[in-house]
Amino acid sequence: MTPDELEARIQEVTAWAVATYDPLGVVVCGSLVRGEGCPHSDLDVVVVHRLPWRLREQRRFTGVPAEIFVNPPATVRRYLRAEAASGRPSMAHMLAHGRIMPGADAEVVALVEEARRCWEEGPPPVDGDATRYGVVDLLDDARDLRGVDELGEWVLLSRVLVELAAAVARLEGRWPPSRKRAVGWLRSRDATCAALIDAFAAAPPAGRLEPVAALCRHLLGVDTFFAWRSAPDPQETS
Repeated sequence: MTPDELEARIQEVTAWAVATYDPLGVVVCGSLVRGEGCPHSDLDVVVVHRLPWRLREQRRFTGVPAEIFVNPPATVRRYLRAEAASGRPSMAHMLAHGRIMPGADAEVVALVEEARRCWEEGPPPVDGDATRYGVVDLLDDARDLRGVDELGEWVLLSRVLVELAAAVARLEGRWPPSRKRAVGWLRSRDATCAALIDAFAAAPPAGRLEPVAALCRHLLGVDTFFAWRSAPDPQETS
């Protein structure tokens, strides 16, 4: 898609959103807007409106798919808080890296600034042992399938790579990469990571687990069950 074609689709989806939802403002986001898109990429469109309800819609605009998120301001703010706490700031990422379309209300501009601050602050601290254990527990599940269910083992090992990328990023105080970029993010860390991921990709079924286990040892220092204890979590007693 040429820049002119992309601009035409952005204007098309914005005009549709304004006509359909009478919003306070529209923010167009996604990899296409950031210049990182591929032929299958879509547009993410945040529509901030006045009414006390939310919805999500998917439509095509002259062949380009768009995911449309319609919310009042208070709901957007709840997303920013909740997703930051969970370590997956989808709304903050969209707004912080999106494009505010002309005519947006001051409240929409303020929401985008809040999202940018949230993104720049990074994730909250994590329990290191719990974070590492979440990854190696999934790896142990894959071990349970070794020689029993090759496809199931491969699926779990692939999930380990995605969760490993997220865990390493959080342990380093950074937001995790998106799922589709997780493996590339791991490969880019150092030569050992790249070699182990390539070994996993090329391995026959019987040899798939060891490269992933070695990658966990390299990045987390562990690759299986280990002893740990969480901090006490106060609970209601009545």
